Amino acid sequence: MRRFFLLLCCALAMLSARAELALFEQDGSGMGPLRYVTEWMGLTMNWDDAAQTFKLTGSGHVILLTRDSRKAIVDEKTVQMPQPLTERDGIDYIPLRFLADTYHLTIDIKQVWPEWVLTLSHPRLPRVLRLPWGYEGLTFQEIHLDAYNGMTAAMQSRLDAGTEVDAWDSAGATPLHWAAWGGQ
Repeated sequence: MRRFFLLLCCALAMLSARAELALFEQDGSGMGPLRYVTEWMGLTMNWDDAAQTFKLTGSGHVILLTRDSRKAIVDEKTVQMPQPLTERDGIDYIPLRFLADTYHLTIDIKQVWPEWVLTLSHPRLPRVLRLPWGYEGLTFQEIHLDAYNGMTAAMQSRLDAGTEVDAWDSAGATPLHWAAWGGQ
């Protein structure tokens, strides 16, 4: 019994150590995981630890973002974001509306029974990014969103980097569940 308890504690510690993503609303703004969304957009992201600043480059723009600030510098011009770049549990979140306005993305949120889905799209991007929306408290890993969106190359890259193929989200679902959920 004691051995089982120790194994259970170790398993729970490993589960809590993984990076968990979430999608949430902050004062009326939809917030999405910065790294995941910018990867989908094909942008390069660099972190300056001393300045606590992200630099996003690509698609004709250079953007500087500072944690906990609404101010962004887009192509050397200061722009106000609807919400500040926010860190939660080691993950940085950006107002999706800011990215949509800056990169001319289309944002749509609609009910696709039995869920709400937020989509980001652009004619020059190879695919639409769909994000399940409205599940308060649901946390997951990047590989879950990859599976949901059918992004097999991104999944393989994460698996090669050590992500577990049967990683659980906070509701106990694996990437395979998410792939089915996303219609893949």
